[in-house]
Amino acid sequence: MHGKPRYTKVAIGLISLLAFCTASDAKQNSYQFQLESAMTPPGIEAEVGVILDSSNGINLSGWSYGVCHDSAELTLQVITSGDTTQSSNGGGAPEFEALDMENGGFTQGVIICFMLCSPLLPGADYELARGTYLPLGGIGSVSTVNFCSTIGVPPVEVIVVEPSSVQVIPDQLAGDITVLDPSITGLNCVAAGSPCACNFELSWTNTLLYDAIEVRIDGVLATTLPGTATTYSLPDDGTVLPGQSGSRQVCLTPLIGGQPTVSTCCNADCTVDPPPSGGALTAEPAQGPTGCEVSLSWSGFTGPLPPYTATITVDGSVVQAGVAGNSALVTLPSDGPHTVCVSVAGSCGVDSTLICDTVECIPLEQFTRGDANVDAMVNVADGVTILNFLFLMGALGCSDAADSNDSGALDLADAIYVFNYLFVGGALPPAPGLSCGVDPTDTDPLDCNDTSACP
Repeated sequence: MHGKPRYTKVAIGLISLLAFCTASDAKQNSYQFQLESAMTPPGIEAEVGVILDSSNGINLSGWSYGVCHDSAELTLQVITSGDTTQSSNGGGAPEFEALDMENGGFTQGVIICFMLCSPLLPGADYELARGTYLPLGGIGSVSTVNFCSTIGVPPVEVIVVEPSSVQVIPDQLAGDITVLDPSITGLNCVAAGSPCACNFELSWTNTLLYDAIEVRIDGVLATTLPGTATTYSLPDDGTVLPGQSGSRQVCLTPLIGGQPTVSTCCNADCTVDPPPSGGALTAEPAQGPTGCEVSLSWSGFTGPLPPYTATITVDGSVVQAGVAGNSALVTLPSDGPHTVCVSVAGSCGVDSTLICDTVECIPLEQFTRGDANVDAMVNVADGVTILNFLFLMGALGCSDAADSNDSGALDLADAIYVFNYLFVGGALPPAPGLSCGVDPTDTDPLDCNDTSACP
């Protein structure tokens, strides 16, 4: 801000003296003073320029004016000389300038030079001065800044002065300072779609050109985005565990002029899928050709599961992992008993539920086909044993072995099959044949009560 020189009143008087001879309102439309309008968020200063348009006039030697405002609506913070004023004297500053802050406004009086100098040529958009104001009203308030001849001691007139000492009262256009709502609009906090994490995609619309946008999560500054940003990916902070719900308050605060403005907030609510609970395991011993096996199936869990995987252990040792679906066939290491467990991971793969059962192996039934008396040999005694069982209520050591033709039933044909093999070159007994083994057609009701003859 320029201080008022001790000869201010003299200079202002000179301006009036220069205009003494010829005062003309007829040329009023040849010159125009205009105050710029400005828009600003609450609490942010706004600049208003004093603009001269002399394009319809002639050369000028000086000017003076007052700019007034309502002190209940605006606070004048700073006044500065305009670019045109500072270069009006042949590219340099004028020989005299009085730029003073007054109660309710400011004044400017300029004499470009006192003699033998170049006046200001006709032109438009001449910047004479700038005032910086702080609006005191809220969002939507409009305050007027206008030209006046009521401030200063003595009051400074609103005039321009031509080199011929003609003073002209220019047209005067007031300016407005409007307080805008700077907050962003349309803020959406949309879950990113993962059932296992609380992460969100934020989107919004900017109402002004911001310097930057601060993002706060539950009141704590998380990041600062460029002022042009309209989206942000809010990552999972790990505080919401499976099966729990949580909420984070997200607030966006635009910065204008380096100052925070109005915050806009939304609640980011989410629920992480729970781990499975409950469930039942069914373990059915199964006879297989390679040893003792158990058929497992599991079901009845609560909580969102699929897709999920299972891990199977036998006596605490993992035998299968990453099992998809809800069933599996597991080979047991021995007759047992064994503890078989299935651990089922939920959809988020974080927690699991453990279900167990105790199972024993069914010993493999082994025999020699045709060895009806279980003496580890196939001879005429086996045919006689079959006949005694059929007709004399004799006993059998292994009915599966006595079924020498593997028909699934015991009858006279089994004895004849043995005799044909022994005496007339008949076919060998079907599998497992003449050595101990497992019945490959174990779908009949016949079994063995004594397998001691097999190793």
